[in-house]
Amino acid sequence: MGIDAFNMMRMSVEVRGSLPSLAQGTKVSLPDFSEDYHRTAPGVVRAHLAQSFQLEGSSSLPIPYVVDQTISFEQCPHSPEAMSGTQRLHVNRNYITFDATDSIVRYAHLATIAPISGVNPCDAAECPEHSSCVPEGTEYRCQCDSGYEQLHQAESCTTCAVRTACVDIDECSTGRDNCHAWAECFNLDGSFACRCRPGYTGDGHDCHKSVSLACAALQCHPFAECVEPAPGYASHCRCGPGYQGDGHTCIQSAGLTADCRLTPQLCDSNADCQLDPQSGSYACRCRAPFEGDGFTCSTRSCRECHPDATCDRDYRCVCNDGFEGDGVTTCKRIVDACAELRCHPAAECVPPSRQSPRHCRCRPGFAGDGQTCLPTHDDCRLSPHLCDVNADCEYDFRATRYLCRCRRGWRGDGSFCAKGSCQEIGNCHPDAVCLYDKQLDDHYCACIPGFSGDGYDCTPEMETTCDVVNRCSPEGGECVRDSRGRYVCRCRDGYDGDGVKCEPVDECSTIEQCHPHAQCLYDGRRYRCQCNEGYEGDGQFCQPAQVEESCDRLNNCDPYAKCLYDPSERRYRCVCQSGFEGDGYTCRQPQPPRTCDQCGQNAACIHLESGPVCQCKSGYTGDGTLCIAAPKVEGGYLLFGQGMSILQMPFNPTKGNPGKLLLMEEQQTVVGIAVDCSEGRIYWTDAATGVIRRAWYNGSSPETFRSGLKSPEGLAVDWASRNVFWTDSVADTIEVASIVGDYHSVLIDTGLVNPRGIALHPTLGKMYWSDWHRASPRIETAYMDGTGRQVLVEGGGLELPNMLAIDLEHNDLCWTDAGRRTVECVNLSGSGRRTVFTPAEYPFGLALAEGHVYWTDWNIPFIHRVDRNGGNSDPLPLPLGSNGKLYGITAVPAQCPPLANACSHQNGGCRHLCLPSGQWGRTCHCGEEDPDCNLVAA
Repeated sequence: MGIDAFNMMRMSVEVRGSLPSLAQGTKVSLPDFSEDYHRTAPGVVRAHLAQSFQLEGSSSLPIPYVVDQTISFEQCPHSPEAMSGTQRLHVNRNYITFDATDSIVRYAHLATIAPISGVNPCDAAECPEHSSCVPEGTEYRCQCDSGYEQLHQAESCTTCAVRTACVDIDECSTGRDNCHAWAECFNLDGSFACRCRPGYTGDGHDCHKSVSLACAALQCHPFAECVEPAPGYASHCRCGPGYQGDGHTCIQSAGLTADCRLTPQLCDSNADCQLDPQSGSYACRCRAPFEGDGFTCSTRSCRECHPDATCDRDYRCVCNDGFEGDGVTTCKRIVDACAELRCHPAAECVPPSRQSPRHCRCRPGFAGDGQTCLPTHDDCRLSPHLCDVNADCEYDFRATRYLCRCRRGWRGDGSFCAKGSCQEIGNCHPDAVCLYDKQLDDHYCACIPGFSGDGYDCTPEMETTCDVVNRCSPEGGECVRDSRGRYVCRCRDGYDGDGVKCEPVDECSTIEQCHPHAQCLYDGRRYRCQCNEGYEGDGQFCQPAQVEESCDRLNNCDPYAKCLYDPSERRYRCVCQSGFEGDGYTCRQPQPPRTCDQCGQNAACIHLESGPVCQCKSGYTGDGTLCIAAPKVEGGYLLFGQGMSILQMPFNPTKGNPGKLLLMEEQQTVVGIAVDCSEGRIYWTDAATGVIRRAWYNGSSPETFRSGLKSPEGLAVDWASRNVFWTDSVADTIEVASIVGDYHSVLIDTGLVNPRGIALHPTLGKMYWSDWHRASPRIETAYMDGTGRQVLVEGGGLELPNMLAIDLEHNDLCWTDAGRRTVECVNLSGSGRRTVFTPAEYPFGLALAEGHVYWTDWNIPFIHRVDRNGGNSDPLPLPLGSNGKLYGITAVPAQCPPLANACSHQNGGCRHLCLPSGQWGRTCHCGEEDPDCNLVAA
């Protein structure tokens, strides 16, 4: 290295780190800047720069960054000292771009550097020994060198030399070293050194026991040691004192007097477990002509060995490779012996030895008995080979770690996957059904009429469809239009068959036998298991019904209710007094009939079946009596979560406007996402860190809204009552927090198993949520104060309901079902259930906007769109700038829907939480923070 012909010195610099994720085509603008380099000590040059860059064409604020440099070099000891040298680097015409061809980021600029005149703040600095001066504008600070720390903190740098001292850090005694557990730490002046202990080799940071290469390959048991070979013999594993076994498996020894009937594997292969007449207990005894303690048996002479055996150094006769036996009387050739063992794919077949018979042994990285092997490293991201070729490494929210999961059409533990029946994994072709064969006692796939094939691959036949000639079963069959636009016969819910022939589903025999305390009953549509009187459950599992203590003992009725005996329910229950309405536990006076005369200036009177209702006009928000102009916020697009990022996409993306990356937070996993259209904020759940975050629509000012949660997933915002609702799949709760004021409450904490999606209807004062409890999946509803809970959808093939969304215009509730691979909708009353689209792959998030249904899919990296009435789906490509699995999605309206409830105006008169309870009803709630508050504001 030296100066070249142009009087320049060239060098290569390697910079390690990470770059922020930016959307493709984004241009980075970096202004011109100057940076001062100060020579602060012999062989040390320091520089400090605080700068910012901005994304061109973006309204976001400048993004700051700091560069703090320390350049160390070996200075010539004979050169004159020049401590006061300061150089100023001028940088302009910065150019930063991403080269898609070479997949690299290119950075170029023009720079000049020259000495500057003026006072260097470090010229007059008197820093203590083992430290250097760091200029910061016109000030400076003394910074201890690496390996040293300040003994005292100075009040100002003018007294640095007097008040501070830099002393050596004893990394060894303070635990700051990174030496291995089998290494010794030695403190040095300004540093430390690691050295492996005797019997171990390595660099001190990573030490291994000193063993031969042969011993390293044996993989002895933790309670065994590798015995170095004698001349002519191989190394072998030997159990340590107090343990018995072959060295690969060591079991604690119970002594010669132990009852070997409980642990027969302790006896040598040439020994039997026999009764000892003297001790009266069973012990291992060598068979003739072998001798020993029963745990180890050998012969005195190698002349007795079988012709297909070899005598080892301990005078043991051991059958040669490919043979098995006692080595003396028999040595039989092994014929495909390993095939009979059926070892796990992650295991190997170990030939027999004098210590153990032929057996399966898990390979390195796995643990088990050989027939079943599980990964010992639980993060398959670092060891992808742990997963089966038909499995993927996915994050498990319940286990809070990455696990191997078999793909659709396969079943197993992830490390080993095998094909499963269609009844278990639903791997039939979309134009096929899964049928049960009573003779074979198994399920199989069969193509529906109009298609031919093996059920896993079906092709259309040239036949007349059922819309022309209806051949569908008159009992339980119907002619429907499938997702491909063809009319096919299909059995209705409660019936099984190919559509031409349908029979009532006999769940009692085809799925699972009823519990001993249940009966198989036919309810007019199908057979199902039903628990006997006095028991409760789903029929497959019944338990004694818990006797609920009623109001005659608990005295828990509302002050305006009475505790009366109900003969039909055979128990006491609370009943509101005359002039009040409610469930008896909460009673309120009914709202007076509303008239159009009560409507505000910016409201319209809408006549419903329940009577006239005042509703704010478009562009206004309120309860209809008082309507104010809605805040103007930019909307009309989709927001969705992908990995650590939130992305924005138009309802109708184009090549010129495909969407963009909005924000990214390290280590987070965006699951549920919702918006507050009133303020223009985004709210999302982070299941990885257990928090709820929020930011403005443009992604600026991200902050934590709620923390300390276990696993928040589904999320919904009631912009009218100013509350945020969410589900927690680990705590098994549904919770609420107010947007204004730090008030929080757990609404439901019983009867939940795996709650996920949640949706709200502000005017009805209701919330809806999904629970993908595998034994009994369901969709439930309740008032927003947690009362009036009831099941809305269950059965009918509901399997894994994920996220929910409400069509406020048509009063429909829609959801994704990853088990049925469908997108479905139902009226808010629970009637009119229909399938909007099938087959999806693994649908998760759901949003409704402009007459379309949008959803995300865990297995397909697209946003999917279909008309709300069904039809073919349109895959919408994702904008660049992020990666990972797709989760929640929401539609951002151009303005808030003109809906309101009892909490919309002045918080419903409540002091803390105002929770809507039905149409124009509300409940004042103190919240967890102040349970004894005054409910109603003065």
